[in-house]
Amino acid sequence: MNPMPGPKTLPAYRKAVELDPGHLWTWIVIASLAQRPQDFENALARAEEIAQASDDRHGLVFVKLELGRLENKFKLSEKATQAYEDAVNTASKGLVENPADDAWKHDLGSAFMGLGPHFDSTKFSSKEHAEAVNLLEKAVGLRSQLAANHPENPRLSLELATAYMRLSNAHRRIHRLLSGKDEDSIESKRYRSEAEKIYNALTASDSLKPTLRLNTGVFASVLMQAGGLTLTMGFVLIFLYRRRIVRWMREASSAKTVSDTSADQATGQTLELAREIEFAWLPSKARSQGVSFTSAQMITSHQHFRRGTRIYVLGGVAFALIAAILTLTLGNIEITYIRLLAFSLNYAWPIVLTLWLLWGPDRKRLAVTLFVYFGILLAVCVRVAFSDTTALKVWGIMVSAFYQPLIAWILAVFPSLFLLLFLNRHIRAVGPVLLVLMMALITGSTLMLFIGSSPGGMKAFFDLSYWLEHTTGISLSDNLFWWLQILGALLIFPIGVWLVRGLCQSYKQKRYSELTLIIDSIWLFETGNLCISLSNEEGQGYWLVLAAFAIYKIVTYLGLRSLAQDALRTAPARLLLLRVFGFKRRSEHLFKLLEAHWRYVGPIQLIAAPDLASSTADPGDFMSFITGNLRNQFIIEPSDIGQRLANMDYASDPDGRYRVNEVFCGNDAWRPVVQQLMIGSDLVTMDLRGFSVNNQGCLFELQALVDYVPFDRMVLLVDDKTDTGLLSQTLTARWQQTNSASPNAQGTGIISILKVGKWDAEAIDTLLEVADERLSGTNKSTTSKLLPLHAAN
Repeated sequence: MNPMPGPKTLPAYRKAVELDPGHLWTWIVIASLAQRPQDFENALARAEEIAQASDDRHGLVFVKLELGRLENKFKLSEKATQAYEDAVNTASKGLVENPADDAWKHDLGSAFMGLGPHFDSTKFSSKEHAEAVNLLEKAVGLRSQLAANHPENPRLSLELATAYMRLSNAHRRIHRLLSGKDEDSIESKRYRSEAEKIYNALTASDSLKPTLRLNTGVFASVLMQAGGLTLTMGFVLIFLYRRRIVRWMREASSAKTVSDTSADQATGQTLELAREIEFAWLPSKARSQGVSFTSAQMITSHQHFRRGTRIYVLGGVAFALIAAILTLTLGNIEITYIRLLAFSLNYAWPIVLTLWLLWGPDRKRLAVTLFVYFGILLAVCVRVAFSDTTALKVWGIMVSAFYQPLIAWILAVFPSLFLLLFLNRHIRAVGPVLLVLMMALITGSTLMLFIGSSPGGMKAFFDLSYWLEHTTGISLSDNLFWWLQILGALLIFPIGVWLVRGLCQSYKQKRYSELTLIIDSIWLFETGNLCISLSNEEGQGYWLVLAAFAIYKIVTYLGLRSLAQDALRTAPARLLLLRVFGFKRRSEHLFKLLEAHWRYVGPIQLIAAPDLASSTADPGDFMSFITGNLRNQFIIEPSDIGQRLANMDYASDPDGRYRVNEVFCGNDAWRPVVQQLMIGSDLVTMDLRGFSVNNQGCLFELQALVDYVPFDRMVLLVDDKTDTGLLSQTLTARWQQTNSASPNAQGTGIISILKVGKWDAEAIDTLLEVADERLSGTNKSTTSKLLPLHAAN
């Protein structure tokens, strides 16, 4: 028996039933997790249809028992009675047709065990209590036969003891009803004594031997429940994380207005000149033209971007080949090149997910990758179609040779849909860390179930239940699974927190990057899934699949280590990314495209805000937030700026990538922080798409750009919704009033402008090429003619 999952896994099971609507037990789980009578009745009605259509009468009995239990839960007594009686009738017919079938005896005993306590708890006359006793006596008789027929099975003995205990409680209630005394009757004592004899006998033989079995279904259940909890808790935590940032940002709104910023200019004599800003329109570079770099930083970063891709692909291919060889070998299947290719292709699917993470939302690159991957799969299908492979019956349907590799691919890849739970873009940064905590909690609750299923554990629980019922009236016996799971989760919680703290501390110490953690989690999940699959089909050799993950890790570790060593030889280039707040989806898309390339060049620096909270949050931020220490990362007063900026991270991670330096500001601190970041950055780009008069913070930042950043080290991003008139007025007015200490006091007044489409990855290539120009000091004549800013179309 596997423990039932918790309510937070409901979205995962709904997704599973969409993919396989004919799976009986998934509908039963959905019904058990339902919060409204209508929902569980609909789910169980669907389960009943499936059971009847497949003539699964054992499944139908279970459906009826579950229906009765849930009707009781929602206080629908009459419906519960009908459901239990239907279960009794179905099981009785089955036993009449197969009198020697122990499975039907077990089902009928379970039906009596359901209906008897139902009568006992919902009816209040002696007649109905007597009927409950009669049903429980029948259950005891059936349980006794099963225990006698299978003395080696302690679980059946425990079920008999449970039946005796419930019969004892029923006699006790009848005695209390008739005599008015709260004491045990002779029959109640006798049946309790029988239950204790069974418990004592089991305890004497092996008190700690669980009656539940650890199997792959349990591991799969733990993973599914942990994934559902990760998705749910991830959204909750990110939502609360954003709210906390908003709180501090609102305090920042009390800072000085734009009209008060004249005092923030660099020290020097103010120059009043009649001059006008001009701009150089940067044409989006077509992807087909390619990008050539001349600066050391950009050359190195471009090489690292491509090498990093090759390293992860090579590691994935090594994993897939070893996994395919092991699968064929353990299954005693002859290894041919086409089988090896087909199985390797199935196990190589996580490479596509890895590239999606490495490249960001670059649709063109991903489209090419999918075209190549499915092109190879199609070629395999064609090759098999022209071989001597015969048609195969799958799910009752004859499948021709051409479609067989595709069916095998679907079966192999289907479990990876689970990865979408914690690879969701909203919680991806904290998903793996949160998954560790959730798996610890679910593992603890599951282990407690196994401990509680031992004779000693069960006896201790029932002794406690009996004591509580006699002293407080609270009975735990009807909610055994839930109480044990809660206790197990509470006991394991400190260990889960310790594991999460260890992961976050390792991240702070640069033992891994957040991207490495996510990608390794993908391949570790694939390893676990393959272990479960092979243990079901191929026996005990499934653990050898761990060798595939070990080889993957060795390949990627050695390859990425060389990238990290190369990164130490090149000085990083710091990019400051400014933006118009309030455009979450658009800002996330631009950031993901930009960071995929720039983080091989150097760190990205930005001011924290809710729009990029889910994209920039890392394990360190996650731990600071859940421990209540996030406030300590905020720069509340200007006096805190020096220490905070001095502690910013400019070193590369073990994969050769640099981190995102997200600065949290409150009160008056954000303005001087922006100024200091501008001075210390090698390139400043400002996303002004949607810029208008409502964006007062952007007006200050534009004015500060003129004061502190040389024109040739800034790039402004615009779109059709940018208020170019206001932009021209702001920049020109500030430049005309700049002072002699500004790096632009003697400048040409030419600012680079790049028009960015909604999903324009080509603009990122142009931005990288401009950065290469600035870093190398060359001029590649990538700009068009100079025009006043307000003349832009």
